[in-house]
Amino acid sequence: MMSTKDSSETVNQKPRTLRLVWPQWQGAGMESIRKFFSEVPFEEARRGYAVGAAVLNAVLWIDSHPDVGTPASKYSGYHAMAIAVLTGNGDPDVLRLLPATLDPARVALVGLHSWTEDDFPNIARWGIRSFRPQDLHLSSEPLLDWLKALGCSRIAIHFDVDVVDSNEIVFGLGSEPNGLTSNEYDDSLQT
Repeated sequence: MMSTKDSSETVNQKPRTLRLVWPQWQGAGMESIRKFFSEVPFEEARRGYAVGAAVLNAVLWIDSHPDVGTPASKYSGYHAMAIAVLTGNGDPDVLRLLPATLDPARVALVGLHSWTEDDFPNIARWGIRSFRPQDLHLSSEPLLDWLKALGCSRIAIHFDVDVVDSNEIVFGLGSEPNGLTSNEYDDSLQT
């Protein structure tokens, strides 16, 4: 059995540390966990979802899309249902597999600027907070104020590169114009 280093000392020295517990992107695999979260044995680190759901105060979903689709949505891709499932509003067959869900009031959609009309009402119906790019063009204060009002200190961050304004640069497979600029998403992550 591997020994676990006490990471609390590092975290206390750097209270604004951004930790990737289970990075997920096309092509990511088990080696990423071994590399980025080496102080915890792999079998423990891979259980990050269940632990995260129990200890996290909020989720920042930095993405141009809300990912609030359901099985009844016109667009049926499971990747477009992530927030629905995380908040307990998704496919019942998937929900039965999860150890926990998150309170929708503790989820913020950051940089939201592309959606399907049939899914968009789910955001308000479930009580999810959203911040459009224009809400953050001048400052990340609205986002900070939301986090402070919730008393958040442990936050999971999902970052999809399609949130970046494709008028500035195109990352990934799709382009979504009128998103956050590189400076604005940097400010959002620095919060």
